[in-house]
Amino acid sequence: MTLDTADLARLAQEMVDLAVGHGDWNGALDRLNVTLGADAATIELADLRTGAVAPLGHGLDRAALAEYTDRIFAINPRVKRPDIQPLAVYSQRHIPADVAAVAGEFDDWISRHRLCPHWLGSVILADAGLVAFTSLQASADRGAFALETEAALAMVLPALTACLQVERALGRRGIDAAALEQGLGGDGVQHHCLVDAAGHVAHASPGFLAMAQRNGAIDIIGGRVVAQREADRKALEAMLAAMLAGNLVAPPPLRIAPIVPGKGVLLRAVRLNEARSLFDRIRPRVLLLATDLDAPARGVEAALRAGWGLTAREAELCQLLGEGQPLAAAAARMGVTEQTARTHLKNAFRRLEIERQTDLVRLVARIGG
Repeated sequence: MTLDTADLARLAQEMVDLAVGHGDWNGALDRLNVTLGADAATIELADLRTGAVAPLGHGLDRAALAEYTDRIFAINPRVKRPDIQPLAVYSQRHIPADVAAVAGEFDDWISRHRLCPHWLGSVILADAGLVAFTSLQASADRGAFALETEAALAMVLPALTACLQVERALGRRGIDAAALEQGLGGDGVQHHCLVDAAGHVAHASPGFLAMAQRNGAIDIIGGRVVAQREADRKALEAMLAAMLAGNLVAPPPLRIAPIVPGKGVLLRAVRLNEARSLFDRIRPRVLLLATDLDAPARGVEAALRAGWGLTAREAELCQLLGEGQPLAAAAARMGVTEQTARTHLKNAFRRLEIERQTDLVRLVARIGG
């Protein structure tokens, strides 16, 4: 095919528009297909540190793309990738030996699906643990890509790379794990874990990992947070599934009982905001806040503060009332007037979504095991 330089210029401009939030990636892949005469185009973004993958594909059905992601492009720490030069265009006629080893699995997948036996590919981003590939595929009827097409793709790649770099810079609203370590320490019994769109753990604080090992309530198995007790496992799965499905209303905090004597863990799920960014596809989706009810602290107070956002005074009052103390006695123990205690209790009831003190007693008993 004859490639028009004006078409390439328009494609590059579309990449610029895409970087600042105008247009969408699927449309850009469609344009890349049409301009360069391909049958299918893909962009695969992966975080080498967590194994999270964000594939986009035009011209491939959903089932084929899913298998491609699982079998071919599942970049994670257990898969060693070759040192591919960024922006270099590879094809069947130009492929180093180390890349050929990886391409073999790709070719096997293509032959089984009877799709697009001819391909061009390149690394378009390799930055701080993130890597992105783009590729074009052509059917047997269309034939192998011409050298002219390889040259045209090489001309477009800098614009595509710049688009990714700009989008990443504009979209750095992800979770700062170091800031979480400092900001969520609380009273020493609250820990956190970040879960990606596939339900896998993207990051867990040291305290969360240590708590999972010693508490006997939750664990990380196969890269996922699971409840040790079968009775709690489905409830935890449902909580995470609801948040990953996009529910705007957060589910109530969930107490996970341990398999050993103890009170267990209180988990609260917070859905993280999304942005219109390709990188947002691999950012964590859910923040799990875990309160260790068996930590050397007032477990019920800590759970009320972490799970429902009660103030320290509200949580202290609820703990005392939940243990059966009358309001006047609880107020005297806290050193406040009975009227102030009633104000605290009214605010606490509103946050806990309960109406009676008997409901509070049952809630405290449930939290305390």
